[in-house]
Amino acid sequence: MHPVDAQMLEQLGAIVAVVDPVPAELVEMGRQLFAFRDPDAALLEAVVVDHPGDGDEATGSGAPVLLAVRSGWPSRMHFFEFEEVSLDIELTVGDAFCAVLGAVTTVTGEAVPTGWSVVLETTSASYTCAVGEDGRFAFERVPLGMVRLHLDRGEDTRPTSPWLDAR
Repeated sequence: MHPVDAQMLEQLGAIVAVVDPVPAELVEMGRQLFAFRDPDAALLEAVVVDHPGDGDEATGSGAPVLLAVRSGWPSRMHFFEFEEVSLDIELTVGDAFCAVLGAVTTVTGEAVPTGWSVVLETTSASYTCAVGEDGRFAFERVPLGMVRLHLDRGEDTRPTSPWLDAR
């Protein structure tokens, strides 16, 4: 796209955002509908971690936990559960790419079976990473945008996270 066209689209977007913004409910409904385009996916349940100091002191804000990490880029922690499995991820967003570090654990604390993998899906591609013996996995240089994770356990049902905004 030509830089002049990109600038004009940015200016028009700013005007529309003020004059006629998209209702938050409509955006959320669209994300939820997009999340269920894979009928074999079983949606992971997001776990809310309250952290006083970022909003209401009594209850916490319920927003993703923000961390200052070694890279200097802001990171968000997300926690998901499905049946006997927990999926914890750290999403670090940079200028052009993001990184996803994570761990898969079982409720019983047993080691994750060999052969499990995590699939990171974007709106245009997917990436697969084997889960290590310690349950950890990592994705580097993931394009910015919407992402979600699938846990491939070699079964028909694949626990799947909701779409996350990695921008």
